[in-house]
Amino acid sequence: MPITRVINGGGGNPPPSQRPPMRKHWLAEFLFKAAVRGRRATSAEQLRQRMERLAHVSITLGQTHHVIHVVRRNMRFYGWALLRATAGADDTNRRYVPILVDMDQRNAEGDIILYFDDEDIPYINKGIVSSSNYLATRSEIDSELLDIYIACVDSADKRKLRQLQAMLDAMAQTARQVSIKATRLTVVNGR
Repeated sequence: MPITRVINGGGGNPPPSQRPPMRKHWLAEFLFKAAVRGRRATSAEQLRQRMERLAHVSITLGQTHHVIHVVRRNMRFYGWALLRATAGADDTNRRYVPILVDMDQRNAEGDIILYFDDEDIPYINKGIVSSSNYLATRSEIDSELLDIYIACVDSADKRKLRQLQAMLDAMAQTARQVSIKATRLTVVNGR
């Protein structure tokens, strides 16, 4: 009797049309309120403290990081997100910038419309630079570590690993270019 294998990609996950509807994370509403209240939060700990006061329950830093990740990965579902902005603990280096996502309207180019405060634009731009530099550095480190690994494996796998290394190098170079362009970018009134 022949063996039949069914491959449906994604490790057996059903296609999006057959998945159950997504449920909102119970902390997402508290995260939004904590992010938009008063001055911009400069740390996840500051967001955690605000969320605790709003929810009247104990919230761990791990839960805070998790809900930030969930909201960022699903901004279209939630209708808002926290952009990565410049890191730092002082008032001039805001870290968490909330944006609203308007899924019902599009601009002339067909892009989703995002709403945020004009005063946040420099911090959003610096966040792009910071994230791009982080990605470039991580890719460069992984590429260098891959060099050591390649020296330890047999010749049959080396070609595939060299291809992977070339992809990491290209990703690092692209991220550096994004960082340079973002540094030179001037954004006016969110356009």
